[in-house]
Amino acid sequence: MMIADRTRMLQVVTLALCAAPFAAAQGKGADRPVNALATKQQMIEDRLARLEDRMFRLREKLAETEPESARKLEAGLKEMGKLDLDARMQKLVELLGESSRLPEAAREQKQMLADIDELLNVLLDRNPMDEERRKQLQRMEDVRRELEDLLNQQENLRRSAADAVRAKRAAQQLDAALKKLDDILQRQQQLAERTAPSAEQTNPPTLQGGEEGGSENQQQSSQSEATSESESQKPADQQRNLAEETERLSREVKRIDQRTASPDEGKQEESDPSEDLNAGADAMKRAGDQLDAGKQKEAKEAQKEAIENLRRARLRLQEKKEQLEEQPATPEGGAQRQRDLADRAGKLAQRMRGEGEQGENGDQQQQQEGSPSDQQQPQPMPGNQRMDQAEKHMRDAGEDLDKSQTEDAIEDQDKALNDLEEARRELEDVLRQMRKEEQEVLLKNIESRLQEMLAQQKSINDETAPLAATGSDNLTRAETLACVQLADRQGEVADGADTCVRLLEEDGTSIVFTTVIGRLADDMRDVAGRLTKADVGKLTVAMQAEILSSLEELAAAVKQVREDHEKQQGMPMAARPGMTADAPLVPTSAELRMLKASQKRINEQTLSVAESETIDQAEEQANRTILEHAAERQAELVKMARELQERAEKEGGS
Repeated sequence: MMIADRTRMLQVVTLALCAAPFAAAQGKGADRPVNALATKQQMIEDRLARLEDRMFRLREKLAETEPESARKLEAGLKEMGKLDLDARMQKLVELLGESSRLPEAAREQKQMLADIDELLNVLLDRNPMDEERRKQLQRMEDVRRELEDLLNQQENLRRSAADAVRAKRAAQQLDAALKKLDDILQRQQQLAERTAPSAEQTNPPTLQGGEEGGSENQQQSSQSEATSESESQKPADQQRNLAEETERLSREVKRIDQRTASPDEGKQEESDPSEDLNAGADAMKRAGDQLDAGKQKEAKEAQKEAIENLRRARLRLQEKKEQLEEQPATPEGGAQRQRDLADRAGKLAQRMRGEGEQGENGDQQQQQEGSPSDQQQPQPMPGNQRMDQAEKHMRDAGEDLDKSQTEDAIEDQDKALNDLEEARRELEDVLRQMRKEEQEVLLKNIESRLQEMLAQQKSINDETAPLAATGSDNLTRAETLACVQLADRQGEVADGADTCVRLLEEDGTSIVFTTVIGRLADDMRDVAGRLTKADVGKLTVAMQAEILSSLEELAAAVKQVREDHEKQQGMPMAARPGMTADAPLVPTSAELRMLKASQKRINEQTLSVAESETIDQAEEQANRTILEHAAERQAELVKMARELQERAEKEGGS
């Protein structure tokens, strides 16, 4: 069916569709004359009769040249007969003629609207399930986004619980490190006492009660160990052994500190006890070297420095331990936050099971109208059982946190996270499949339209060529009228391009194809305007040639993309390259090829103008216009290239 014929036919049907509710609205006012409503309805009946006659004649006309279009018209005529629209229109005229029967007329008009919409579905070859499928797809997309957010929130809460457990364990590890440090400090003090160069030394320093953390038992034990060591090792070797123990303790403390450090916490080397321990170990090594050299005084000074560093390290370790012990055993407000997440998971699970779905206005109108068998409840979504399990584990984790059983809570949180991940995977698998099926239908639709536009454009170009050879100034009246007819046909092709752009914009994932086809529609209308004026000069012919070349490239590119989709049909979903739940209709690689083809065409146009030998002012103006158009296209290509780069980077990072 020609685009213009389809458009005019649908305009008539649309008028019928829009006029019926207008008549019903008129009936709401008591002061409106009933006869006027009946008259309006009579006009709609006449239009419908003319539509049926036109469809019949058009079907006969297209039976041989466009059998597919004729088939659609035949199906539409059968649907009109099945719906008995003529008789119902006559009945509506009678009902509107009596004021007492207006409510009955309004109900009949409402049903008439639904039936005319079904007729449109047949004429447009529109699958009545497409709208419901789109709604289901949108519901699943909304659930997926909610599930993603729920996953992130649960991960954050699990991280907080793990931080609390780490703090508790770190406090215990620091307590053990403090005991090791007390032992090293005690032995270092004893070693320093034996290194005293003279009897003038005062009482040796010892640990002071709780402040230094040493007990009498520890001191006695350390003294026994020190005595045993002194019997078997030289003081210098004992000093170096203490240095090695201190370095090992420094590394241990460093690891504990790294496990408990906050990512946002700035580096504060002056408060790092491991640095003090390392400094103490260095001083111990120097003391050992001095003892080997027999320099008792210098060794004494190094030992004193080591003791000071060890005491400073102990003070800071004690502070860190106390800070960790002050932290709550469970995340602050963690139990309530976990319950809130469980509530969200429960509501999401309900939605995924198809429970609690309401109409657009949030009411239960559908349940009040029609029998229960007429109601089509949403089907359960994939992953709904996993969501039920995740909710249970979340509630268990909340109870554990209430009892300060954080480690048990983490175990339940891990189970919840696993279930949420599995629910997301199941949902995304189905979303990918639905998205692929939707894309395949859309690609076939666009390819069919491009092929039809391509055939029409070839015909227009072929018929323009002899007129261009004659020259705009030499056209006869008949040839001028032929230009006007060509302009109408060129405008029809532009309408087809607009439809392709609308389909691509509804999909919302294409960059280059949408822009290129949109620009083609503008060029087609420009050419149509020139043909209307019987302008068949160089610029008009050049623009037609560019339009034809672009259509050929677009049709071939869309065909290739569709075939690539079909090749992946037998592959497992996970093995299909680039096939995600939000994969673009046209892959980035195909968009880049189209971008390259567009750039090549601009280069050829520029070269053609550069190599042309200007003969007259008109041709010079045409060349200038071609270059202006090329400049506009070049700017568009730059913008598209940037957008493609951003998309490619996003795809690479995901």
